[in-house]
Amino acid sequence: MDMKDYVTHLNDRADRWSDTTNRVRTTTVLDPDLRTEAETCATRNGQNLSAWIRQLVIQEVARKFIQEELR
Repeated sequence: MDMKDYVTHLNDRADRWSDTTNRVRTTTVLDPDLRTEAETCATRNGQNLSAWIRQLVIQEVARKFIQEELR
């Protein structure tokens, strides 16, 4: 794989991670049951909803990264 292909590969991965991030944020905020659960979890962990979603997104992106690296 040459440098151009590698950069394209990294950009594709970044796009997928961005899609994952947006899906997690949107789903959590728009689904009333998930939002209530998220607010409860955030409060229990001493965080606000935004910080808790950010943590969830980081975990999801890390999980995706590990899955891709293991392929």
